[in-house]
Amino acid sequence: MTVSLDPRLAEKQKDNVIDHRRLVRSHRQDLPEIRNCQWAVAPGPGLHRPVQPVREPV
Repeated sequence: MTVSLDPRLAEKQKDNVIDHRRLVRSHRQDLPEIRNCQWAVAPGPGLHRPVQPVREPV
């Protein structure tokens, strides 16, 4: 399956990466939206239910 991106979106993402690299190199800091990002506290999937071993088909 091939996924094609809108060329405008791809160009915008490329521009964002270039801007990010420039800022990090000149100011030694991430962009504010990255620097101020916080992960939500949530237990991992292994804490909700016991992990079942994977069985090979016979």
